Amino acid sequence: MRLGICYKAFDTRKTWNEAAAACGEDGGTLTMPRDTETNAFLISLYKSVSDSMNFLFGLHDRREEGLFEWVDGSALGTYNSWGPREPNNAGGFEDCVRYHNDKWNDGRCDYWPAGFICHSVPAQWEGCPRPPLYAFMNVAVQTNPRSAPPGAGWTSEALCR
Repeated sequence: MRLGICYKAFDTRKTWNEAAAACGEDGGTLTMPRDTETNAFLISLYKSVSDSMNFLFGLHDRREEGLFEWVDGSALGTYNSWGPREPNNAGGFEDCVRYHNDKWNDGRCDYWPAGFICHSVPAQWEGCPRPPLYAFMNVAVQTNPRSAPPGAGWTSEALCR
């Protein structure tokens, strides 16, 4: 748990739409890295799952091109971590955002499957992760997130130790 939020990174490749649906089925939403610290935490989280994949998160400009908003409907705000020449809406179809080389990159919502990161507050997921867990730098992680059942594998700080 980081600042009262539990996170889970999936190395299953899905489109942005499929990833958003999968997070919802598991009781959460695609995550929203709204500040430098959360962004750095999420990068370290997804790298612990896969160092070679892109990872989707909950930012898009589907309503109006160039006006990015989070999946909760709030505006992007002042913080961002766009890669060089991003967002670029290449081909006119790039409305959903992913991590690419640790930077934000707009991509197609219905194409280019990637890993994804969900989040929720513990009350939505009925508490923190359950064993088997190990602790590393005050973070609890399911030992085998790739084979974990739905609802397992959440990464947390503080309250979930």
